[in-house]
Formats: sequence, C-alpha cells, structure tokens
Amino acid sequence: MEKELKEQIGKLKEEINTLRSQLTLINQEKNKWSTQKRELYNSISSLLQSLRDHKKQRDIITQEVKRLKAERSALNDLISKKIEEIKQLREKKITMQKEYNITDDPAKIKRDIQRLESRIETEAMPFDREKKLMKLINQKKKQLEDAKGLEELMNQYNQLSKEIDKLKAEAKEKHKLIQKKADESQRHHEAMLEVGKKLDELKSGRQATYDKILEYQKRLEEIEATLAEKLLKLKELSEKLRQLNLERAAKKRETIEKMLKEKEMDVEEKIKKKKKLTTEDLLIFQRKDLAK
Repeated sequence: MEKELKEQIGKLKEEINTLRSQLTLINQEKNKWSTQKRELYNSISSLLQSLRDHKKQRDIITQEVKRLKAERSALNDLISKKIEEIKQLREKKITMQKEYNITDDPAKIKRDIQRLESRIETEAMPFDREKKLMKLINQKKKQLEDAKGLEELMNQYNQLSKEIDKLKAEAKEKHKLIQKKADESQRHHEAMLEVGKKLDELKSGRQATYDKILEYQKRLEEIEATLAEKLLKLKELSEKLRQLNLERAAKKRETIEKMLKEKEMDVEEKIKKKKKLTTEDLLIFQRKDLAK
C-alpha cells in the first residue's frame, strides 16, 4: 500500500512539473502575441492618425478647389459678358465706317495728317503741289472730324480688349491653380487609399493575433484546471501516506510498549526470585522508574 502510494505521488509530481513547464512555455508564447498585439495597436493608431491627416488636407484642398472654380466661373461669365460687349462695339464700328465712308481708323488718319504737314514744313515744293497737299490735309481733317465718334468707339474697344485679355490671364492662372490643387488632392486621396489598404492588412493581422491569444489563454485555463486537479490529488495521496505512516508508527510504538511491558514483568519476576539482573534488565528497570 505504502509503495503504491509513493509511486502514485512520484508520478503525480512528475506530471505536475511537466504541466508547470507547459504553463511557463505557453505563458511565454502568449506574452509574445500580446506584445505583437500592442505593436499592431500602435501601428493602427498611427495609420488612423495619418488617414485623418490626409483626409483633413484633402477636404481643405477640395474646399479651395470649389472656391477657385467659383472664381474662375465668375471670371468666365465676366469674359463672356465683355466679349458680347466688344461684339456690339465691333458692329457699331462697322456701321459707323459705312455711314461716314471711313476706311482707315482715326489713328492712321492722324498719322497721315502729321506726315503731310511735316512734308509741307520741311520740303521745298511748288505752290500747286503744296496746294494739293493742303487740300488732302483738309480732306483728312474732315475725315478725322467725322471719325471722332469712331475714335471714341475704338478707344472703348481697345480698353475692353485689354480688360478681356487681363481677365483671360486671371482665368488661366485660376485654372493652373485648380489643376495644381486637384493634383494635391489626388495625392492625398491616393495616400488615403494606400493607408486604408495597410489598415485592412493590419486589422486582419490583429484578428489573427487576438485568435492566437485566445487560443493560448484557453490552453492555459485547461492546463491550470488539470494542474489544480492533480495538486488536489497529490494532497489527498500525501495525506493518505501521512496517515499510513502515523498508523504504522503507532503500531510500532504499541509493539515496543508491549515488548517492554513483558520485559518489565520478567525483571520484576527476577527481582522477586532474587535472581541476578543483566545490564538490559537494569535499563528496563530504570526506564520503569523514570516512567513513574
């Protein structure tokens, strides 16, 4: 019985040590996955912040593009309006040229008058020739007088043309800026897609990490439960062995006491019969006196 108990206890202790070693190893593996989970969490948090930053910048640029498009649209509307005005001025110019039979623009007529007057002042010529030139100058002055309205019209036309050119240049710059901003917005959008792709990969990895942690936790709980059972069993067997040892020790003491009692009786009998006592008899007799 005692041998069997000791064998069972020895086997249990080996199993318990094995289970404790398994717990240590599984805990180490679980801790590795827990560390990986924290790293994944930090990476995901960083990517989410990056995603928010790109989205914020994209939204800001989108609003800027909307504003610039509205401004460009307003410029284009104004250009269209001024082009319509310049068309009307052109039609008025043609009508006036036909009405007064003006073939040259007032600026050219002025230049012709200045050129002819300069010839009269600087060149020596016959009177008939000078008279003809004066007549031509007077004709051109009359043309210039008739073309006063046309000159004013041309000034308006030229001013309007300059305004249109300036507006077109502004609209072109707006368009370039819109294209630049649109490219920036697209870069942020593409960055968001790339970050989103990485997030999906990390989230998938995070789920796998969670599954691993749960798997190791489940194994830990199973081993801990088994270990608890075996520790309880070890306690029970150890208690049985202890009781067995106590019983055996009690029986041994009882046997010794019985044997000593018998020897005491033998010693007393020798004393009564006045027989010679041995050293052992004396020790037994002394023990009896001490026990009183």
